[in-house]
Amino acid sequence: MSATSLFALICSKLLGVNEVRLLTNNPKKVEILTEAGINIVERVPLIVGRNPNNEHYLDTKAEKMGHLLNK
Repeated sequence: MSATSLFALICSKLLGVNEVRLLTNNPKKVEILTEAGINIVERVPLIVGRNPNNEHYLDTKAEKMGHLLNK
């Protein structure tokens, strides 16, 4: 977990946030928040525009990290 994600999780807990709509393509973030006791009521995918400059990067994220990306 990144320092930013950890900070967001701690702040959420301190503010009493128990449910969220999560904007992410990263299933690991869903897992981490769920394990921390935060109910994900909806995962909203981030729509990423593909182009020749980012296609390899996006394919690698999907293949190696399991990101749920549009094709």
